[in-house]
Amino acid sequence: MNEVDLKKFKEYFNKEGRFPSYSTLLFLMSYLEMNPDSELSEMLKVSIDASLGALPTDPTDTAMHVWIYSVGFKVFGDEKYKEVALQLVDEPFVPGGSVFWDSLSGVGYVMAHRYLGSEAAKKIADTIFKENADKDFKNEDLAGMLFLATYLFEDSFDGKDVIKAFYEKLKEVSFEEREDLPMPSARSVALLALHRAKLILDITEELRELQFAEPLHNDFYNLFVFMHAGNCHDLHVPERISWLQLPLNVVQMPGTLYLDCYKKMCKMFKSKEELLKIF
Repeated sequence: MNEVDLKKFKEYFNKEGRFPSYSTLLFLMSYLEMNPDSELSEMLKVSIDASLGALPTDPTDTAMHVWIYSVGFKVFGDEKYKEVALQLVDEPFVPGGSVFWDSLSGVGYVMAHRYLGSEAAKKIADTIFKENADKDFKNEDLAGMLFLATYLFEDSFDGKDVIKAFYEKLKEVSFEEREDLPMPSARSVALLALHRAKLILDITEELRELQFAEPLHNDFYNLFVFMHAGNCHDLHVPERISWLQLPLNVVQMPGTLYLDCYKKMCKMFKSKEELLKIF
């Protein structure tokens, strides 16, 4: 797999007044957890800090900010991010007219529940899914709903049959290649949703060497490439572990024993305590 060109990100952040796309922020926070770079991390934090003064009004933008600030709190531990994210969660969520965008919004609220402990955010995410689950989906809507379903599953270990049904439909769909600007493209969301669904459904994924795409323009796709390469802990656990005890790049699935699969290798642990020592 080729390497991410971090120099391009640094050149971008060095230009005053530039705010990266949501896709870029989400990719970099995941990438830097596994590949620390203090200079780029500081640039990233400065950029997120700058966004605090220009809060959104559009429902999808609001939810994406909730996602960024919730993950930002997880990564940087900055209480400002938590405070602003919870303020945004308190704003009434109005469906945006697209199942795809509402589903992405739902994932943003799931993150606020995971990392900020917001039950209100969890309720919004559940409502988005329930109100859309029986609709006649367009292809991009199916991608969004499968993506959201995989995150909701991790918090309940329930709903694998729904994920299976969505997966079987979505795997037959092809999407036009588009840049992840300013939001994730349907193709990139579909690829990451299918990858997460395969983990949950225990479907063996074909091992292919994927190449990172052009930075800044395709970063949600790059997030998929990063995860596909094994840069995520696939945990099989008898009972769910608090997200605050785990790294950012984790998928939790039910299992009879504590098992961590990472970088294409799996290791078994005697207890939750022994497993958590690796993080």
